[in-house]
Amino acid sequence: MEGIDPLLGISASGVVIRRASSKIGIKELLVKMRERSGSSHVVQLFDPKMIINRTHLVSAYLNALLAFSSKSNISNSVAVEMVLYAALTRQINEAISAVGAKSEKDFIVFAESKAAYSKISGLISNDSDFAPSPAHMRSAAKALNMKVRLDDLSIMQEIAIARLGQ
Repeated sequence: MEGIDPLLGISASGVVIRRASSKIGIKELLVKMRERSGSSHVVQLFDPKMIINRTHLVSAYLNALLAFSSKSNISNSVAVEMVLYAALTRQINEAISAVGAKSEKDFIVFAESKAAYSKISGLISNDSDFAPSPAHMRSAAKALNMKVRLDDLSIMQEIAIARLGQ
């Protein structure tokens, strides 16, 4: 899962996905993250209960990049487009409600690169690897109404086609 298409220059080889917390509330944290990372970096927060595994987020990110590349994006930012793909919907408010971070005490931070992560790392604490158990993956998939096997290819396919039928 290093990349999607070398001809388009789309790759996910350097993404950082960490489970973390913060002393700053979620809304303020998102604002500060955007200020620090700027528009040139993709950073986003997610509800850990709703994220199946790393493949779920990497696939959402790559699909968001492809949506912008093909001008089929719904939102104005790759970070929000990624939320749409992660939530398997075309509705921004619905996506944020479904997979957006709910509490500053526990969230998943996604950064497109180590450079992007280093710009926001001072805002977060207690970061650790995101290594979900099989039970967690089943629970998150069920919450998202995914009816696929929980292997990487099935998750990638589900995310890629989720918005076609809506």
